[in-house]
Amino acid sequence: MLSILTEADFFTNPQARAWMLTPAFDEAYSNAVLRGICAHYGVSVPTTGGNAPTPSKPSEPKSDDVGKSLLRVLAEDLWVYDKPDWSARAFTVKKGEAFTVSRELTINGSKMYQLISGLYITANSKYVEFDGVVASTPTKKTDQQLANEVRAGLHGNGDARKKSLGSRYDAVQAIINGSATKAPSKLAVRAGEGIVSYMKRAGMDSSMANRKRLAQQHGISNYRGTAAQNSRLLTLISR
Repeated sequence: MLSILTEADFFTNPQARAWMLTPAFDEAYSNAVLRGICAHYGVSVPTTGGNAPTPSKPSEPKSDDVGKSLLRVLAEDLWVYDKPDWSARAFTVKKGEAFTVSRELTINGSKMYQLISGLYITANSKYVEFDGVVASTPTKKTDQQLANEVRAGLHGNGDARKKSLGSRYDAVQAIINGSATKAPSKLAVRAGEGIVSYMKRAGMDSSMANRKRLAQQHGISNYRGTAAQNSRLLTLISR
């Protein structure tokens, strides 16, 4: 069966997101896809199709995070990172691309932003422009979240791990060693929930590096974080 996957716009762009959440967008987008298919096959557009209406300026949706903490890339090319480590380069992004920031960190004396995608990017104002405010101190993590970070290599080994985890070391190490009394039950996926949101809610490391590792474990090759790959991985890890 022939199928296609289309990408309408970027949900991290506040203006685009406001437009995408209106009924007028659904009609305009579906009409555009219809006309494109008809043009490809050289057939007339059915009477149910036609030109999309010109929408009025959409009102801002009632969502707490729309347009909030938005970062824009100023540099021509800029590295993003798999984890909060300046040597963990993943790929480059282009000037003008926009991302939503979840929190600010200090890594080896330099500021870095964590993005809601689970990736990381420099906070240097020479390279990025940021129009929001985020807390530099993250909320207290659960033992399970820390254990997931340990498995991802974020807290080192031996004495380095003990120093990094402090008073939480014994409880976290008990989970790592499999001696925790009860394994956490898996959460049900909420309607419309993405993989990063689900993993955070489940206390899992949602970084690109960890998702690549999970994808490989579940037989998803060449994981790049596409919508189709994320949907498949979410289904597998939530079973």
